[in-house]
Amino acid sequence: MVCVHAPFCVRSAGLVFLATGTTCGAYVSRSSGRVLAPLGAACGSSIEAWWQREAELPEPEQKPASWLTTLADGDKVHWWEGETVFLRLGPASRSVAHYATRILFLHQVLSNPMAYGAPPGGFSNVVIVALPELARKLRYRRSWHHGLLAAVVYPALAGSVGAAAPPPLRRKLLYVTRSGGQRTFDAPSEAAVGAALAGAAASAGWAYERVAMAAASFREQVEVAAGAGVMVGVHGAQLAASIFLPSGAVLVEIFPHHFSHRLYRGGCGSGLKYVSMSLATGDEWAELGRYGGDAAVCVARDAACRDHYRSDDRPLVWGAGDAAVLRERLALAFGHVVARTGTGR
Repeated sequence: MVCVHAPFCVRSAGLVFLATGTTCGAYVSRSSGRVLAPLGAACGSSIEAWWQREAELPEPEQKPASWLTTLADGDKVHWWEGETVFLRLGPASRSVAHYATRILFLHQVLSNPMAYGAPPGGFSNVVIVALPELARKLRYRRSWHHGLLAAVVYPALAGSVGAAAPPPLRRKLLYVTRSGGQRTFDAPSEAAVGAALAGAAASAGWAYERVAMAAASFREQVEVAAGAGVMVGVHGAQLAASIFLPSGAVLVEIFPHHFSHRLYRGGCGSGLKYVSMSLATGDEWAELGRYGGDAAVCVARDAACRDHYRSDDRPLVWGAGDAAVLRERLALAFGHVVARTGTGR
C-alpha cells in the first residue's frame, strides 16, 4: 500500500525516517519507543552530512511508546497496521533530480528491510508526506514522479514501465533538452549543438535522437534512455533520466560558463561512465574582481556569484571552442561504449 498525504502521517507498528540528521536511517518501534539506527556506524560522515542537508528532516529523538497514541488528534493523523516506511518530501524535492535521490534511497530501504530494523517480511506500507504540488504529481499516473515511485514500490510491475531484463548497450547518441528558458541555449546555439551532435553520431556510424524530456511520460523516458549508449545534456533535471541508461553507458554533462555541480558526477555511483564540459562563453559576474578575477574561487565562496554562473535566468551561448571540446568528450564516450560492445551494435 502507498499513501500520499499532505498532513503528518504516522502508523501504528513502526516508523522509518529516511536520511535523518545523525544517521542514514532510523526506525522507531511502537512497542518500546526506541530509535534504532542499524546503519549509522556504516554510513560515512559525508553521506550523513549530505542527507542532513538534503532531507530537511529533524534529528531523531527518543520517544516513549505512548507518544504515537497522543498524536491521534482528530483527522490530523492516519494510522496503518504493519511495518511502514515514512518519507517526507520537502521543498527541495520540487527538483526532479533531488526527488529522484530520495526515491532511490527509498528503494535502498525497501530492498534491505532488515538492515533498517524491519522484520524479515519487509515493509507493508509506504507513506509519503509531500507538499500539495508534489502530492498532485505523485497521484498523476502519467507523471515522472508517479512512474518512478511506482517502479520502486512495486518492482513486480517493472515490466509495465521498462524492460523485464537489463537493456543491452547500444551505439546510439541521445540528446536530452530542457524546456522553458531556464539554463537553455539561445536559438542559434541550440541549432549548433544539435548539428554538432548529429554530425558526430553520423561520422561514428551511430544512431542519433533528440528528445525534450519534459514532454515525455515516465514510460517514454524509460524507453528512450534504455535504448541509448551515450546521453548528452545541459546540467538540469532532465539528466535524472540517466538512471535508466544501460549498464556501461556514458553521461556527458554540459555546464554553463564557470559553473559545475556534483549531482551527476561519477554517474551517481550507478556504473555509468561520466564526462563533463563547461561552456567557454558567458557573462562574467560584475563583482568578479573582488576575487582577483578567479571565477573558481568566486563560485566556491560567494553564493551570489555561484547563482550568477548557474545561468538560470539567461540563455546559454555555444561557441567554436565548445564544439572542439564536445568532439573530444564524445570521442571518449564513443570509445568507451565500443570497447564494451565489441563488434556488435
